[in-house]
Amino acid sequence: MAFRRVLMMIILSQAGFISIAALIMYLSNESLANIIVPGSGLIIVLYGLLVTIGALLLVGAAYILFPSLKDMGTRIVEDGLRMFGKWQLVLLGVTAAIGEEILFRGALQPIIGIIPASILFGFVHMGWQKDMWPYSATAAAIGILLGLAYQYTGEIWVSIIGHGLYNMVAILHTAKVIEEG
Repeated sequence: MAFRRVLMMIILSQAGFISIAALIMYLSNESLANIIVPGSGLIIVLYGLLVTIGALLLVGAAYILFPSLKDMGTRIVEDGLRMFGKWQLVLLGVTAAIGEEILFRGALQPIIGIIPASILFGFVHMGWQKDMWPYSATAAAIGILLGLAYQYTGEIWVSIIGHGLYNMVAILHTAKVIEEG
């Protein structure tokens, strides 16, 4: 039952993000196909790994600035583990990167810029809840990193891989900390 719920969330969220991205790109006379066809595979993966490492370092620094941030992330993963299993949550986190990156980096960033697209990205990550603003601000900072990677390489897959791997590492690490009590 949990797998069906995860699958439905993945399908609906990705369909929503990609549909909005396609509409924005259509209205700005761009083609979604132009950004999702990958270039050279190995270099994209290597850049994606570098982005993941950068995001992990950024979050480590954010933990120092916002001591409550670790508890916020733990609460989010705990809630996810209650609704789904660990691997379903990882699957959800990894696949979320696809639609989010296509929308925020591929469709919005060329129109409104890195900073505004990253602020919106941060807002989507619990920004409507005042007590989660440090979490949202950290997501926005990661969004800037992902945006710079996309701008530098011109490859949406670099930010998708970096975002997806970051989500996977963050979920698995937090789940392990929760399991160990």
